[in-house]
Amino acid sequence: DPDAYSGSYDALLVERDTLADEIVFYSEPAPVQPDRWYVFQAMIKTDSINTDASFYPTNTMGHFDDERMGLCFFFHRSPLSTNWDLTGGDQFAYIDQTTDAAGWTLYSVITKAPSDAAGASIRARFNNFPTGYAWYDDFVIMELDETPPNILVNGDLETVEPGF
Repeated sequence: DPDAYSGSYDALLVERDTLADEIVFYSEPAPVQPDRWYVFQAMIKTDSINTDASFYPTNTMGHFDDERMGLCFFFHRSPLSTNWDLTGGDQFAYIDQTTDAAGWTLYSVITKAPSDAAGASIRARFNNFPTGYAWYDDFVIMELDETPPNILVNGDLETVEPGF
């Protein structure tokens, strides 16, 4: 695709109607270590998408919102080659849908693998009712160092927890 963010390919999700259906493009599981912190990210570009003033980008959440699009990821139990048994359920990170189009934007969330995780998958996802076009590129699942990530909240460092 000449519009790819990098390289020669991207994943284009297109929905033109408002029927209740989902569109999902997902990776095969990548190995992960239990109780370690991971970054899930992708570059995403949009055009002609459904909007709402409250559809800001989110951090990791377990809430399935019918009208949203973004990244979805989940952790797998072992063995990865034959078992798609999930631990912790689907996790969602929604993109900015306050405007109907945006150039390539990096969306990134941090979460901790459950104690029984053996792998993780990342998905480009339109839930039931989003409309428009979204290009996804440069998917990443990356382990962080052993120190949990911290953020500055009112002058104090606080550990980021899954589902923050």
